[in-house]
Amino acid sequence: MKHIFADLESACAFVGVVCPPNVSMRLNPTTWVLVPIVGHRYGNTSGRIRLFPDRAGGVVYNWVTGEKAIWVKHSTRKLTKEEIRQKREEQHALEAKALAEQMERYQAVAVRATEIYHDIPNLLYAFNHDYWVKKNLSLYLRDTVDLNWDYRVETIGRINLRVGFPLKHQGKRIQGAVVVVPLRDSPCNPNVSSLQFIDDYGNKTMLAGGKIKGNAWDPFSFKNPSRMHATLDYATIGICEGVATAMSIYKMSGFYTIAAMSCTNLKSVALKIRKTFPNARIVIFGDKGNGERDAYLAAQAVSGDVKIPSFTRECLVNFMTRTGSNKPTDFNDLMVGLNEDSTD
Repeated sequence: MKHIFADLESACAFVGVVCPPNVSMRLNPTTWVLVPIVGHRYGNTSGRIRLFPDRAGGVVYNWVTGEKAIWVKHSTRKLTKEEIRQKREEQHALEAKALAEQMERYQAVAVRATEIYHDIPNLLYAFNHDYWVKKNLSLYLRDTVDLNWDYRVETIGRINLRVGFPLKHQGKRIQGAVVVVPLRDSPCNPNVSSLQFIDDYGNKTMLAGGKIKGNAWDPFSFKNPSRMHATLDYATIGICEGVATAMSIYKMSGFYTIAAMSCTNLKSVALKIRKTFPNARIVIFGDKGNGERDAYLAAQAVSGDVKIPSFTRECLVNFMTRTGSNKPTDFNDLMVGLNEDSTD
C-alpha cells in the first residue's frame, strides 16, 4: 500500500471518497462504514471506511475505482511492509473473532425463533387475517388450506410475551393479530432462523438479532429433504421479495416461490437455492421500479430468468378501483389487477 496519509480527510480526498462530518464517531474495526463517492451518481454506498484494530488509523476504499488509502494518526512516516502485514493480520484475526461471535448470536436467536414459531397453534382459520384480506388472498388460502402454507397467526399480546418485548414498526407498536412468518436457511431445513411479523395493517418487523441474509420464507411446511429434492430438483423455483407476492405467483403460475424479504437479499437467496438445487430453473420475480436492478443481478449470478410485472391500462384501472392506489409494483398487485383474487 503506497498511499499513506496522516489523517482520514486526506486519505478520503485521495481516493475520491466523501468524508462526512463526525464520521469518526461511527467508525469501528469490525465493519465498513458506507459513505458517498465524490461526484458519483450512485453516491451513497460506494465508499468504505474502517479502523485498524488498534484504532490508530484505518483504510479508505473506493468501490468504484478500486483505490485504497491508509491513514495513520499523527504519522510522520510511511509504514513499512512488515507493519502493514502485521496490521492486516490483526485485522483478519479481529474479523474472525467478530464473525464467530455474530454466528453465536444468530444461533441463539434461531433457537428462540424455532421455539416461538412451533409454540403457536396452526389455526385452520388463519386465512381470515386482515392482511390476507387486504392482499386479496384470503379466499385462495381458504381453498388451498390442504397445502399447509407455512405461517401462523397469533395475538400480539401472546407474541410480545414470547418475544420478551413489544414489537414495533417504525417506532410504533404492532397491533391486533399478527401473521408470523418463519425464515429458514434452506427449504430442506425444518429449523427456523428468524421470524417476520405482519399486523392487520400490513406493518412488518423482524425478530431482533435474527439472520436475514441468505434466509427466506418457503411456502409449504414439508421439510423432509428427500421429498423436497424429489419435488424441486428439476422444477422451476421462483424467488421474489414478499410473502404475499410469493403466494400470488404460486397461484398464477404454480411455481414453488420463495420470499427473500427484500430486493437486496434476492441474490444471496438465489445463490443458496442454486447450490441446493443445481438443476432447477430459477426465476427471479422482481418488483417493478426499485427492485428491478437487484432482480437482474440475482438472475445473472445463478444463470436464471427474470420476470417483472407489466400492467395494462385495464389492469391499472382494476387495481386502482380495488385498492385506491395507482402505483402497482409487484405480482400481488398484478394478480389484483387481473381479478385473480377469487377461486370461484
